[in-house]
Amino acid sequence: MIKKTNKHYTVEFKQEAVALVIEQDYSIAQAASALGITDKILYNWVAKHKKQAEGTTLSTDERAELIQLRKDNKRLQMEREILKKASAYYAWLKKPGELISAETLRLYRCAKKLFKVSRNSLGSRELAKALHKKGFDISRYKTNKLMSQLKLVVTKRVAYKVTTKRKHSDAVDHNL
Repeated sequence: MIKKTNKHYTVEFKQEAVALVIEQDYSIAQAASALGITDKILYNWVAKHKKQAEGTTLSTDERAELIQLRKDNKRLQMEREILKKASAYYAWLKKPGELISAETLRLYRCAKKLFKVSRNSLGSRELAKALHKKGFDISRYKTNKLMSQLKLVVTKRVAYKVTTKRKHSDAVDHNL
């Protein structure tokens, strides 16, 4: 099987072939046979020339400029996004810290300590009860808010963890 290769024609050759059809009133079939090319190729060249003459298609220079402008636009949009993020970060840095009272700080420390002692198992109800015992007047809903603010997440403890990898179908040794 022979591989067919595409022929490449120069721009001048294409222009002359189109001129035969448009200016000298040759039919596409006659011009194609005289030049030794297929009708389809010449038909495409003529259609492309007519579109360019009407101005509906872009020339190669315009197309290259459009590609460059799109690249520049994309780069500028990325730079703008980076600057937005950077400006938000610096605005956050300049934001003054939140001042809290000594009582609130004591509440935060006590809540964290109780939560840690419970091995992260106290929920908002039990933490509220424990804080009441420590002398803080706090509701369950306020405790829930406090837990989310301090990022205290309850983890469920595993009641029993299997530590041996043994099949119970195996026979027990006689000396045990």
